Amino acid sequence: MKKTCLGCKGEFDTNYPQTKFCSKKCKQTPCIVCGVMIDNPRRERKTCSRKCKGLYQKEHFIGENNPNYGKRWSLDNRKKQSELVKSKVDDEYRFNAGSANRGKKFSEDRIEKMHGHRGPETYGVYGKGHDEGTKKLIGKKSKEKFTPQYKKNFRDKMENAGHWIPLSEKCDYEIYFNECNWIATMFDVVPNGIEMVEEYGVFNNRKNTKGVVRDHIVGRKYGYEYGIFPEIMRHPVNCRVIKHSDNVSKGQRGKERPDADMSLEDLFKKITEFDGYWVEQDKCLKKIMEYKNGKRWKRKGV
Repeated sequence: MKKTCLGCKGEFDTNYPQTKFCSKKCKQTPCIVCGVMIDNPRRERKTCSRKCKGLYQKEHFIGENNPNYGKRWSLDNRKKQSELVKSKVDDEYRFNAGSANRGKKFSEDRIEKMHGHRGPETYGVYGKGHDEGTKKLIGKKSKEKFTPQYKKNFRDKMENAGHWIPLSEKCDYEIYFNECNWIATMFDVVPNGIEMVEEYGVFNNRKNTKGVVRDHIVGRKYGYEYGIFPEIMRHPVNCRVIKHSDNVSKGQRGKERPDADMSLEDLFKKITEFDGYWVEQDKCLKKIMEYKNGKRWKRKGV
């Protein structure tokens, strides 16, 4: 039987109809990226590995050379595809999707093979950080995003989903307690804050039970009973960094009303004389004047 070789295009004799090459040499072709000889039964493969294939496509399938260049799905096609995928996802599908490693515990050897050769820099942006310009841009964009209306819409969404307790179901003290929360890290603002963090670390109930926490010098219970505005309560001069164990023991001794630690008059004086930068400084001075004129904190209508 006479056949034409797909490699050299010459004729050759064979007893097998499926034969396409006259020799093993014609059957093999060099990888167009690295030149390694590869078996190519149909003369369709151009590369020897996925790595070489990726390098080839990266160079030759750009822009108009990409077969999908300029192609767009119509809205109707997108809707049909969405409905098709949704129709396949049921409880059985979800269970099967998570069955690969369900209930399995990887051995130390397997974990080592999976991650031992990788450094921390290969996981996301770990260790890379952001430069100061990027940080300022992120802060600016975040501030623009979190408008009062955005916060209201987000709260409505979380309440409707059952993730958050509706404000209407919270007592006044719970509202006040949350409004007195620190609006910054504070560790870099409070005296000795950085030193305490470097020595003990930040408290974590699993990883660092001996760490430090931020504590209100004039406590929130005291502030609530006397109607002190939350903006005053969360000012840096009312913050100190202490060990978590000291904070717990303070509460157990019944010192939620820290009159002996700092009086209200001293707190007002320290805020008025504060010479550092604080984002709410002007607001705090205004709230002090309102307090002295007889106004007190009241929860907003819900």
